[in-house]
Amino acid sequence: MKRDFSPISPDKRYQFYLSFVIIPLLFGTLLLNLALAQEEQPVAETTRTEQEIVTQPLITNIFYDTDILQALRDISAQAGISIIPDGSVQGLVSLEVSEVPLEECLRRLLAPHGYTFRRYKDYYLVGSPKPDNVASYLLTVTEQIKPSYYKAKELASLLSDYYTPFIKINESANVISITASPDIIERFKNDIAEIDKPPRQVLIEALITEVSRDGLQALGIDWSGSVSRRNDTLFSLQLLTNIAKLADTTFGLIFGNVTKTLGSFTYSWTPSIQALVTQGKANIRANPKIVTLDGQKASIVVGREAYYEILTGPINYQYTQLQMIKYGISLDIIPYISQDGKEITLDVQPQVSDVVGQGITNLPVLNTRSAKTQIRVKDGEKIVIGGLFQKGERTETKKIPFLGDIPFLGLLFRTTRRVTQETEVVIFITPHIL
Repeated sequence: MKRDFSPISPDKRYQFYLSFVIIPLLFGTLLLNLALAQEEQPVAETTRTEQEIVTQPLITNIFYDTDILQALRDISAQAGISIIPDGSVQGLVSLEVSEVPLEECLRRLLAPHGYTFRRYKDYYLVGSPKPDNVASYLLTVTEQIKPSYYKAKELASLLSDYYTPFIKINESANVISITASPDIIERFKNDIAEIDKPPRQVLIEALITEVSRDGLQALGIDWSGSVSRRNDTLFSLQLLTNIAKLADTTFGLIFGNVTKTLGSFTYSWTPSIQALVTQGKANIRANPKIVTLDGQKASIVVGREAYYEILTGPINYQYTQLQMIKYGISLDIIPYISQDGKEITLDVQPQVSDVVGQGITNLPVLNTRSAKTQIRVKDGEKIVIGGLFQKGERTETKKIPFLGDIPFLGLLFRTTRRVTQETEVVIFITPHIL
């Protein structure tokens, strides 16, 4: 039997390729692209906290003067998870919750009694996080916090006493270690963040001078509360402290900007001081500038260190030891910036000491004058401190010009004597807020 095979038409051949070759190939390519796209596209991850909130059972209940252990049993039964209290848990609770996530419900129930909880694999442990609780190590974690601007000990003293049982201080490393529940640690960090901020700074300019009595009159300083001009016209200056209290002391204090206009009279100290230095009626001991933090002490010392030999030790075995004695001018200043940042309160303590003789043990006898006061001034205003007197000896020579310089014969035409001169230490202070 002879079979008749007719050739396939072009249309049927096209349909064949379309059905069995092209369409499967396109479909496979599409699937491959989708797979690659899914691999490259990042999957949005849900945080552990969000997952926990979603999966936590919701609690609805009312507790009124209920034993806290019974309340925990009721919540455990409703949530379907074990809640195990330690031996420290006791007391009565009152709470009403409606569809509140389990852990939030536990926080509301336990916080008023100072208890906390920690989740383990298939149960919750409830108890006190304080160190005196034997199970506290199961409820707490430890973190270390390093302050940025304060010393660890100083910062801890500014915090609530509530944190005291939970913290340890490493002063050498300037670190605070806290062992507590995560909730307490979070609150601790927030409190530290509110305090541990960069403190403001104050630039203190000081001009320390020694002025003779003639120089004080030339400056027009009168510690009774006035400033005089050359024509003896008086302009009143207000004293900062009660003048009646200062009447019996050798300390006087004026405040205010000493370059501002007093009535129609403008007084500038610097040129006058320089003129007195030229005339030998004043001596500038120091003109330091020092920067300190708000509330921190700045110390300025202009003085000497002298060493003296003293005998010390038992009577049968005495030996010589060097003893250092410091004397001169010292100035301690503590600035406090006001809340609005426009004024500065200064705790000022000047002291002047000098050697006036020797004692029985050959140690020097010091004469010390000091004062302590508190002043409030505006930013950039000057403070003048005086009334701290010093006595010193100097050699004074008087001679007839030319004749007094002749060797040997000049002794007949000149005289030399030692003069005791009393000078007053006058200190000018100008604080600037940085």
